[in-house]
Amino acid sequence: MKKIKAPYFIVFLMCYKMSGQLNNLNIEEVSNINFKYEMTPNFDDVQLQTTAIGATYKDSTAIGTFSYGVNYSNYNYTFKDLGSLDHFTDGFNKLSYVAFKLQHNIELKNNWSSSITFEPNVFSNFESALSIKDVNLSGGVLLSKKWINSVSNEKELQLGIGYSTLFGKPQLFPVFNYYYEVSDKFFLSLGFPKTSFKYKVDSKSQFTLSLFKDGFHTSDITLKDANNLYNYQNLELSYDAIKVNLNYGFQLGKEFEGFLNLGFLPEANLKLSTGEGFSEFKTNQTIFFGCGIKYNININKL
Repeated sequence: MKKIKAPYFIVFLMCYKMSGQLNNLNIEEVSNINFKYEMTPNFDDVQLQTTAIGATYKDSTAIGTFSYGVNYSNYNYTFKDLGSLDHFTDGFNKLSYVAFKLQHNIELKNNWSSSITFEPNVFSNFESALSIKDVNLSGGVLLSKKWINSVSNEKELQLGIGYSTLFGKPQLFPVFNYYYEVSDKFFLSLGFPKTSFKYKVDSKSQFTLSLFKDGFHTSDITLKDANNLYNYQNLELSYDAIKVNLNYGFQLGKEFEGFLNLGFLPEANLKLSTGEGFSEFKTNQTIFFGCGIKYNININKL
């Protein structure tokens, strides 16, 4: 294996929120179009940023509710010194993530429901032609039970199984969640791969503190320099992390919503493989912040 010294900029490039990564098997509440921006400020002489745009269409039918989604994310960075990876600026500057999601939710008897999610996605720098190795298949099955009555607040238990790249390479993992409406202001959602605590300030704003797993895996990456003197092919990047995020959400009129978020990465790992061997890296702790806007589409008005 030809040794590749990977400075921290690679790792933090992968630490961005992969909004299309499958850590939520719940169906969207409404059809929407959304835009997100996140940045990790200068750390080890590197600044990283990502922009993402997505759309979800929800359709209620006689055989259940269908949700169709698409997401595109683009990653970029600025830096002072790339060291031995100076040749591969363009290769990491063009990383893109494209995902398509299909969900089907069925309401059953006695406040039971089930949902099925299928999400194929591609993560690539498009330095070479796409192949089947560039495609990751994610999905899952979820069974939910709600308790709603006039005496106690709403409760919901969710159990299921997911398959995605939250742990790096694609694998099966359990999904469980217990949601409890403590009051009309405070809501708990305890589970895996995501736990959150929400405080509703008023009808137009809320704070959400969440702890969740994130990760991705991509195969067959090609790195080239501008003069094609250096060329690495069949690279695999595998990343997994634990994230802590504080989100402030607010209404921007009747159909628009906005958010600001500040996050912390207590742990993140990256494995870079050339096929002949691999190098594994562990990041330092760092923060990230972002903002976004979502337009909720009222289908009845269209």
